[in-house]
Amino acid sequence: MSIEQSQNQARLLAEAAIGEALVDYSRREDARAARPGPARTGSRHARAARLGLLVALPVLVAVVLVNVWRPSLLVMLAVTGSSTVIDSQVEEALRVVVDDIQSFHADYAELPDSLAELGLPTQGEWVYTKNPDGGYRLIVTLQGRVRTFDGR
Repeated sequence: MSIEQSQNQARLLAEAAIGEALVDYSRREDARAARPGPARTGSRHARAARLGLLVALPVLVAVVLVNVWRPSLLVMLAVTGSSTVIDSQVEEALRVVVDDIQSFHADYAELPDSLAELGLPTQGEWVYTKNPDGGYRLIVTLQGRVRTFDGR
């Protein structure tokens, strides 16, 4: 047998094998199409995207609400105590700021122009006003309680 004949025979065998493979593939695809499969409502990626949106939506709502209304996170998360405990906390906070004002006055022989000179208190709303007669008024709103202090 010559080289040319063996090449032709190899080519024919390869073509026959490819033909059989294509016929086999066609039969498998027909059988797969005829078999009933599970109903598919969406792809895996679409389900993952819906789940991500479902999780992200409440977070987005919370962020928008906090940015629009600006409620104090400490107030939202704080555990409220009894009325006596809250009153004592407000009185203690007021006493600390009054002591800071008195220390400032002792050091500089004048009252501070604002609470920023002392370092602003971290909790509550504070209003400090310097009176023309040399005194001052301090108003604190903390945990729903309002206290006023007039000092000299």
